[in-house]
Amino acid sequence: MKQSGVTLIGLLVGMVISLIVVLGMVMLYRTSIAIALDATQSAQRDGQLASGLLAANISAQGAGFELVSPQYGQDLVVLGLPNGTVEWGGDWSQWSLVASDGSTGTVVHGAAVVWRSKDLSGQEICEALVPNPNLNGVRNGGGLAHYRSPADSACASASNWTSISWGEPRLLIDKARIDMQLRFTPCKPFGIEKGDGGAQLTLFALNSNQVAKYYDQRTKEIGPQDTESLSPQAIASTLVNGKAQEVTRSSVCLANYPS
Repeated sequence: MKQSGVTLIGLLVGMVISLIVVLGMVMLYRTSIAIALDATQSAQRDGQLASGLLAANISAQGAGFELVSPQYGQDLVVLGLPNGTVEWGGDWSQWSLVASDGSTGTVVHGAAVVWRSKDLSGQEICEALVPNPNLNGVRNGGGLAHYRSPADSACASASNWTSISWGEPRLLIDKARIDMQLRFTPCKPFGIEKGDGGAQLTLFALNSNQVAKYYDQRTKEIGPQDTESLSPQAIASTLVNGKAQEVTRSSVCLANYPS
């Protein structure tokens, strides 16, 4: 009588095929987890970026509140770092004023903005939006922080930013490079029909999708710290076929600044 069964060779072949299938399933699982994790991190970053830009706009909208004819260079200043300086170490004396006469049509670019106003009690205060120096050491543009002078210290001029007694910063945006532009042009705040403003502050940033497009064009792998070193204004013309609208921007009309 002829007997039949599983040969040793057949068993080994079956085990090899099973191992290949198992390894394929493991690789697919790892890839799925990595994609889900990247998507979650990107969504969290973009959500924080959007909420941070909104918070920055709300803070800046009070620039010049209760001041009589606020002026650029005194009550509102845009600051930049000296040429060759790539990091702000938290020393306010590092900043320099971006000069402008404030005439209509003028545009000034910088990395920080300082303004003066009055609170509801009539106390003069100064506020600022500057890169956060406490992320990853002193990496320039590692986020955006909101500074405010204490209520018990009068702020006579935003042009004295080096001598202002600044309080503890409030972190608005983390792990993103923020650039700023102040355009002197007639504008209206959202939802306000009367009372034209004369200056518009725009914040530039890159969301996760735009960062990926930028690096895909250069076949460069994105590192965890790379997004802070990008300058949206510097790469806007090369981001996607020279289309600057690929840069995320958020604008607010400074209604208290006279047109």
